[in-house]
Amino acid sequence: MRWLIWVGVLKATVGFSQMEIRGVITHRDTGLPISGANIVLVDQQNGTSSNSEGRYRFGNLP
Repeated sequence: MRWLIWVGVLKATVGFSQMEIRGVITHRDTGLPISGANIVLVDQQNGTSSNSEGRYRFGNLP
């Protein structure tokens, strides 16, 4: 029984340690969203693209 409780606590701790980064890419002069922009996290070697509204999201980051 103790083992099952420990696994539950460990799983909850791991779940809380994950991060998310999200944002919106806009044009500096017009303020309009930029779709299809490539966003890269160099240290993570991870990348994504902005959607039609300029929004991007990185999920499940350590």
